[in-house]
Amino acid sequence: MLLPGIFKTNDIRGVWGEDWDEKGAERVVEAMAAIFKPKKVVVGRDLRPSSPKIFEVLSQKFTSLGVEVWDLGEITTDISYFIAGKWQQDLNIMITASHHPLKYNGLKCTLPGGTIVFDLEQGQKIKDFVFSKKEISVFNGSKELKKDPIPEYKEAIFSLVDKNEIKPLKIVVDAGNGVVGRVLPEIVKELPLEIVKMNFEPEDDFVDHLADPLIQGTLKELEEEVIKRKADFGASFDHDGDRIAIVDDQGRIISGSAMTAVFAEHFLARNPGGSVGFNAICGRVVPKAIKGAGGTPVRIKVGHALIKQAMREKKLIFAGEHSYHFYFPDLFNADSGIAALLVFAQIISRSAKTASETCFLHDIYPQSGEFSFKVRDKDRVVKVVGQEFVKEAKSVDYLDGISVWFEDWWFNLRSSGTEQLVRLNIEADNEQVLKEKQALLTGFIADHQRNGYGG
Repeated sequence: MLLPGIFKTNDIRGVWGEDWDEKGAERVVEAMAAIFKPKKVVVGRDLRPSSPKIFEVLSQKFTSLGVEVWDLGEITTDISYFIAGKWQQDLNIMITASHHPLKYNGLKCTLPGGTIVFDLEQGQKIKDFVFSKKEISVFNGSKELKKDPIPEYKEAIFSLVDKNEIKPLKIVVDAGNGVVGRVLPEIVKELPLEIVKMNFEPEDDFVDHLADPLIQGTLKELEEEVIKRKADFGASFDHDGDRIAIVDDQGRIISGSAMTAVFAEHFLARNPGGSVGFNAICGRVVPKAIKGAGGTPVRIKVGHALIKQAMREKKLIFAGEHSYHFYFPDLFNADSGIAALLVFAQIISRSAKTASETCFLHDIYPQSGEFSFKVRDKDRVVKVVGQEFVKEAKSVDYLDGISVWFEDWWFNLRSSGTEQLVRLNIEADNEQVLKEKQALLTGFIADHQRNGYGG
């Protein structure tokens, strides 16, 4: 079983046992072996109930084809990306479905250096091979070896963060019942941090909430715990650890845009005149902060493959996304939640300000969060909305979908790369304007859903 819909823009992802199964996974292995001809494959996995089985299937199939498999065990996705750059093996695979419900699972695959497989021409080649009748020759069997990537990853983290500057902070950490609960204690054990643990143990399903900081209400328990414990700040990770959301000492969620601005100033102080990347839906405060710190802002389409490409090509010193992905060149451009946590801890340790005081000036523009609308014709909806709202716009750009800028608000509407959805983000100068424009835009799109463009 292997449905065509599991092949996404940047990965393979679907419900295990319904959208794909053991035979389907074996066919994907055959395709990757035929196209990339690897001699060694590095494989890590998250804590999903199906991950050990998928690893077993992949390992047995690769070794039967004469490919040596290096088992990294249970790791965060950013470690997988880091190892792809550090070890430069033929193919790197992470078994995970990120923040999706635990019945899902998937494969994130990278080539040496961390280039994303499924955002390249090779991704289509894999899909074509899978659904063809092509066969691959069976070679003499190979072996499976266990490798521990944590020591090298930890060394890289502390080349990015000066552990001697980190003070005894109290941090509430919600690991989302994910793999961060396994990895983080090993990384921070030498630091003077008091980690208040929430949801550190794996479960058969997400106990309290989906491990997705973008979903409203996900961080409510964390917000309350930060206040209760009088913590310096709180942090919430998604299931595979490549994203992090921060709650300040007042129990307020710091937006991904504000965090990107804070990190940009930190890294520009270390790298004067550098270029900092941010995605197309980050708020206005991000380019303002980059310019104010003497840097060059680089706006990029949404998506980690595109951001990592820009990191390499434009030699960016840092990049951030509104969705709480933060990218570090010292980690071979991996988006790392653990690195972001420790960088923020260093920023707070070096400052006389609290987390709320540090981030206050960067979180001044109210934002809607992301709305998703199921539609039949994504491009048509984006076009119709653009035609209606550009009439009185101050400026317009088409870097990623359409971004329409007015005097006191702006919005971006873009097509999802993986689902039959359009995604809407709005930012305004104040809450009243945001409320009015949010009602206007969501109502307009809903009307067009009903008029034949909807799902």
